[in-house]
Amino acid sequence: MKLEKLLKGFERAVVSFRENEFPLSYPTTHFKIQGKKIVFKKPKWVQLEGHRKACVLFHTHNEYVKKIRSVTLYGDAIQKGNFLEFEPKKCYKFKQGGLNTLKFIISGKMRIRKFLKRKAIVKIP
Repeated sequence: MKLEKLLKGFERAVVSFRENEFPLSYPTTHFKIQGKKIVFKKPKWVQLEGHRKACVLFHTHNEYVKKIRSVTLYGDAIQKGNFLEFEPKKCYKFKQGGLNTLKFIISGKMRIRKFLKRKAIVKIP
């Protein structure tokens, strides 16, 4: 995964991980790519012990909420001093327009169907 190319143009991110069975997130504009990892400055209240599964959302759009572009990365985070070092393992990206929007709708239906089936919330044929 070529992070420099993938994240070009993004100025902010939302970092999320689980804490006591609940999601905990914080926004940041302080991050840099170092090889295959992204290093985020963390708030003082964030204290991670060991490796944690985490996800990071990068999202942008124009002033009319058009030209939407987002990248969600899933991976592992570890605290190193005042920073979180994040190593992405999986990526989901979206760019509004044309076939991208159609693919987004279809993949969303497939993902929610799989999720609901796994959770047995709704019977799905």
